[in-house]
Amino acid sequence: MIIKTFTVSDKKRQKQLELSQELNLSLLSAFPTPYQDEQCARELASYYRSDLTLFCSDYEAMKTSELFNLKNSGVITFFYPKSQIYSKPKFSFQRRKDFVWIGNFGHPPNLDAAKWIVKDLWPQISKNLPGAELHLYGANFSKEITEMETASVKCKGLMKSLTSLEKYRVMLSPLRFGAGIKGKISDSWANNLPVLTTPIGCEAMFKQTFTDTSGTQTLKDYYNYTHDSIKNNYQTLTFGGLSSNYQNEKLCEDAILLYKDKELWESCLQKGKEILDKRMEFTSNENSLITYLQNYQSNLDQVRSQNHLQSLVWSETLRSHEKLSKYLLEKNKNKTLFK
Repeated sequence: MIIKTFTVSDKKRQKQLELSQELNLSLLSAFPTPYQDEQCARELASYYRSDLTLFCSDYEAMKTSELFNLKNSGVITFFYPKSQIYSKPKFSFQRRKDFVWIGNFGHPPNLDAAKWIVKDLWPQISKNLPGAELHLYGANFSKEITEMETASVKCKGLMKSLTSLEKYRVMLSPLRFGAGIKGKISDSWANNLPVLTTPIGCEAMFKQTFTDTSGTQTLKDYYNYTHDSIKNNYQTLTFGGLSSNYQNEKLCEDAILLYKDKELWESCLQKGKEILDKRMEFTSNENSLITYLQNYQSNLDQVRSQNHLQSLVWSETLRSHEKLSKYLLEKNKNKTLFK
């Protein structure tokens, strides 16, 4: 198979690399702090008040523990039954065509990604794949999205059933910011569709987890978000598709490669299923949840006696309620005074 690649001058490629590196480093400083963000402070206080905090993303569990010294946390992701994970594709590689994007355009990361795809990535992809189309699905289409519709870019509206993903060849899901488990990626795997994304899209979506002894250091190195860590560690991590840095040309090359290479496509599809089975299979996550709750319930007094920060936060919370209750009592006694 011959796959056409783009030629980019060394000077331009260096500039793109610098911009990509700048974006990667900005990710490391983007985490909110309770000193600057009231919502972060309230959410963090709720963590400290809780006996157990369960995350859907092991990456976010790791970062929260690292940044805020959060104890007593776990990771649980409820998503897909095994029968759906290993369902046979309805359409073979040869019978599929076109690229797809799905997401709520009222969510800023989705709107940004869709605009980035249509404006910067799709022209290059379309030029090298004549006849291929990009279909955009989702809620809250903005005017700036619908106005970008062209002969090869179609705004399709709401997708009636996620099983429609199976007729496409590749999910385009490059994200520049966002958090949590990326539903569009896991839904793609559950419906037999490989994905092209960025490091943001890969967060907590690799087959390796932080509980895997063999993969822990690789994951931590990868999530440093430097160009070298992404370049060197991505090859050792298992993902159901392709992910590169934030360079337009590289993303376009990977999109074309995944679209045209049947062997690579089938390999990525199988990896996606393996990740769903390991991370998001319903029964195993249900059993993990029961184990978490039973362990904490049976040792609750001991756990609380060792969690001094929880006691402190609860004490201050109760004192604030005490002051509020006194205010309400006085208000009710002196209604005319508080009119």
